Amino acid sequence: MATRDITVRDMLHRAADWFPERESVVDELYRYRYPELLDQAQRCAALFHQLGVRKGDRVALMTVASVQHAVALFGAVELGAIPAALHVRESLGTLSAVLEQLSPRVLVYDGAFAGVVEELKRRNPLITGHVRLVSPQTPPDQREAGDDPILPRDLAGYSLDFEPMELYEHDTAIIGLSSGTTGLPKGVIHTNRTLMESARGGAYLWRMSPADAMCNMLSTAFIGWYNVTLPVINAGAKVAFMTHWDPQKFLQTVQDERCTHAFLAPTMWRMLLRGGLGDYDLSSITSAGFAGEPMDTATLREIKALLAGW
Repeated sequence: MATRDITVRDMLHRAADWFPERESVVDELYRYRYPELLDQAQRCAALFHQLGVRKGDRVALMTVASVQHAVALFGAVELGAIPAALHVRESLGTLSAVLEQLSPRVLVYDGAFAGVVEELKRRNPLITGHVRLVSPQTPPDQREAGDDPILPRDLAGYSLDFEPMELYEHDTAIIGLSSGTTGLPKGVIHTNRTLMESARGGAYLWRMSPADAMCNMLSTAFIGWYNVTLPVINAGAKVAFMTHWDPQKFLQTVQDERCTHAFLAPTMWRMLLRGGLGDYDLSSITSAGFAGEPMDTATLREIKALLAGW
């Protein structure tokens, strides 16, 4: 008997059904349980739809790791649109060129980048929809500014009152961007199948359960953001977002959110170890991992010793 394809959209719906009391995504401003995240994502999908977004359209995200970034991303996924997160630190010229290649229907941007986006609007007039969001990085005077719809403030006025188009495993789910070290960042297509396999594999590797939590401060443009986030959501666990890397804030977040998994680049681990772990309670950590660059043996031994002590 044939089975229905399972997609990234299904993953969030399933988590909302199975784990209604579990927190899903948190940052310094917002905390959503799984049904709340799904509700916000569907309202965001209705907003995107009103702005002309349909299945297969691109939605560009000029955003940092935050709760509202997740809302916008899953809002696009809900419609079958294709989110593509930009490298927020790129030059104006590079950002404009990447947007020209992506040809998105809508650009979602953090209020922290409002000045740059005004120029991008001028340079990329074919982008007909713009949505502003609020993250912990957004300056207070930019949280209510401008004429564009604002997440989450304006989502209460939208409701997904139709059934989005069917999704399949072979449908494109996201476009990731290369680092651009050899020229303009290149779009890397990932299907629902590849992302779901990553989510399942990561959850299995980390033995992730609904009681777990992980801190994610990785750039939203790199596939590493998805490799950390999707296994957690697939398991019905919690993702605590940080807008940028800060060793002391990371330790504080691990303590406050009772994070069970620590996944960092080796350079980040070395910064933590050099700076010292202070008096933070890190006893919740059950596993540690790394990726992105080679790990030296001395640092790996220190991490193993710390994990044994925790």
